[in-house]
Amino acid sequence: MKRIPPPPIAVSYYMGEDLYKYDEFQTEREPGTTRIVVKNLYDVFAAISGDEAEHAYTESGTVDAIIDVLTRILPFLSG
Repeated sequence: MKRIPPPPIAVSYYMGEDLYKYDEFQTEREPGTTRIVVKNLYDVFAAISGDEAEHAYTESGTVDAIIDVLTRILPFLSG
């Protein structure tokens, strides 16, 4: 995979100029440090894996917040 060039769409997505709020959605990295370089297909898969890990981390925080809210309001709703 390291000898196969990256698909143009991956280069555009990860290295293009339009990173619409990309930093704002990355919670595990410092803003401005999320610029990913894709030189080959391996880099693309590594970038996708990193993105998915970031999504899972962000989603777990959202789920934790929802559970926290629900545990606070359920006693009031149940009677």
